[in-house]
Amino acid sequence: MKGVAFLWVLLNHIVERIAGGAFANNPTFDWPPFAIRLAQFAPVRGAGLLNWPLTLVRDFGWFGDVGVTLFVIASGFGLTYGALAKGGELDAGAFYRRRAFRILPLWWGAHILFLPLGFLTGSLSTGDWRFYADLAGLRFLPGMFYYFTPAWWYVGLILQLYLVFPLLWLCLRRYGAASLLVGGCAIGFVALALGPLLFHSAYLDPWQRGAFFVTRLPEFVAGMALAQLWFAQPARAAALLRAPAVWLGGAFACAAGAALSFTLGGMIVAPLLLGAGALVLFYPLVAIGGERAGTLGWIGRRSYSLYLMHQPFVLAFVPAAHAIARIATGIVAALAATTVFALILERVTAWVEATLGRLRARRGMRAAAAVAGAAAIAIVVLPVCADLAIAAFDPQEVYGWGERASLEPDQRFGWKLIPSRTTRLRWESYDYRITANALGFPGPQFAEPKPPHALRILVTGDAFTSAEGVDTSQAWPSLLQADLQRRFPGRRVEVLNFAITGYGPNEEAAVVRAFVPRYRPDLVLIENFANDVQDVLTSDDDFRNSIGFANPPQNGAAAIFGLAQLHAWLKLHVVAPLSSFVKHRPEPEGYFLGNFVFLERGHARFDRDAVTATAARYEEIAGTARANGARVAIAFVPPSAAVCDARALRYYPHHVDLGDVTKYDPDLPDRRVAQVAALAHLPLWNLRPDLRALPVCPYMPRNMHFTPAGQRAVAEMLANKIATTP
Repeated sequence: MKGVAFLWVLLNHIVERIAGGAFANNPTFDWPPFAIRLAQFAPVRGAGLLNWPLTLVRDFGWFGDVGVTLFVIASGFGLTYGALAKGGELDAGAFYRRRAFRILPLWWGAHILFLPLGFLTGSLSTGDWRFYADLAGLRFLPGMFYYFTPAWWYVGLILQLYLVFPLLWLCLRRYGAASLLVGGCAIGFVALALGPLLFHSAYLDPWQRGAFFVTRLPEFVAGMALAQLWFAQPARAAALLRAPAVWLGGAFACAAGAALSFTLGGMIVAPLLLGAGALVLFYPLVAIGGERAGTLGWIGRRSYSLYLMHQPFVLAFVPAAHAIARIATGIVAALAATTVFALILERVTAWVEATLGRLRARRGMRAAAAVAGAAAIAIVVLPVCADLAIAAFDPQEVYGWGERASLEPDQRFGWKLIPSRTTRLRWESYDYRITANALGFPGPQFAEPKPPHALRILVTGDAFTSAEGVDTSQAWPSLLQADLQRRFPGRRVEVLNFAITGYGPNEEAAVVRAFVPRYRPDLVLIENFANDVQDVLTSDDDFRNSIGFANPPQNGAAAIFGLAQLHAWLKLHVVAPLSSFVKHRPEPEGYFLGNFVFLERGHARFDRDAVTATAARYEEIAGTARANGARVAIAFVPPSAAVCDARALRYYPHHVDLGDVTKYDPDLPDRRVAQVAALAHLPLWNLRPDLRALPVCPYMPRNMHFTPAGQRAVAEMLANKIATTP
């Protein structure tokens, strides 16, 4: 029967992967109306002769949660029958030891076996408290019920049932099977009825499913009562389950349970009806040939290890929606991987237990415990050491932006640099120092009154100007000031840098409103980057959330023991390249660094809403500047992918062809900013032709911003523009 139960659960997860989950038998706090629940079971369309077979398989799979109910009944039966076969005496301590050695080694082994995959995906980590709570089976805690792989919630339930079994056994011996069945059902039905009243939240689903054993008590005590009958009168019990009237009763129970599972009230009794009915219906099948015969017997004996292994592979190999051939291939791969890794789990766990047993026999319990403890500590300590090594030699961007350590929230501008502080920033090939003045902006702070005959330029923009990746003294505004000072030796030149990483048109307009009236520059120079069409549509709150101001410190204990650096490194250097290779898609990191999305055709919102919004902000900037005697110009910085080729940019993703004119247009950002400049009636200095003419790529080979040479080149280009402007 455990073989049947596992196959049904497996089918359930395959069907849910392909067709989504069913509402029936799965009540939640946001359950849709009854009509929608019922309509979900409409027959499959579009498959011709396969419509009805696929409908039957889908609907049968959707009720695969009954397989878990069969597991619960079988567990109650097996524990009780085993205790009766040993004379009816139950030593609670010995029982707990046997159950612990039956459940926990494979449970812990499954966690260790999936730990590398969990590190790669960030879903399982020794740096997460939930990992240790899960090892203890505490699936009832908030955020734990579906941790890592949803199917594992059952292990938390079965551990609870094992804990209370000695008490239930005493009740069975003292009061009899009938009283136990009535009492257990009463307690379970009341608990299920209270669920919708107590949990108007996401916890309703875990409660109904079995986060606490009381809601699954009816099925468990039903298995215990059946074991009592079977042990006392095995021939009669077997004959009873084969009787046609009982079989028809089982069919009726399944039909009634299925109908009742569409309502909250019906879900009080539906699990028991479905489980008991399925037990009766399947009994003639599983009784053929004896308990150890055939495939079902083999699966049943390994149902626990198969259960622990199956769902991650179903999720990994079975596509959510694809051609039938691809789905079939995925199912075969999932079945093969489940079987192979279940056997590996059993063999390795048995070897470890045998090895520790031999060590215990030779050197005693303390030696065996010391070896096991050292292995457990190594599993925890080694990833922490790897995380610290990455933080020291190849730091990643974790818990928000890499620049977060130098930033603070600001109500006027959204965020700015922490005033009067120099911060060293290291992540993903960057290692530089950014120096903030007392106002919270990069570079030196100038006196507000402008010196007589001085040329004062106020610059605003984003990380290309602030400038990310190089020390503040190497930012092009500082170099521009020195260049202009050489060109105008008899005139004082001041370039005020009010650019901050991440700033877009909204923040730049706020900066101009605040500082142009105070500093009264001759020229306001707006650096525009291709992603401004995205930034202008993003709120300051969303920006602050992405920066990560509310997150733990990026180099604090939470980051270290949470293995943040290790997870980020694996995702960037292992998961992304592997996924790109398998799926024939660009790596997300390289696609982001090259800003390829802004070269894609078909982004109507960028071309319509964003252009209009950006022009409105620039008109506002121009109005403020004119009111204070300043002129305004736009300096356009193109994305690296529109300037340099794959040989210069090491992150240039595979599976990207800018020559594909149906998808990409490298001139698109230029046209967008030209539209903005025209709408705002401002001069545009497009740096792309000059940057493309440079003999060496001016962008970082491993990141998206200017190299020191690129900063110098931009300063010279803008100095030429300014020097030749009347």
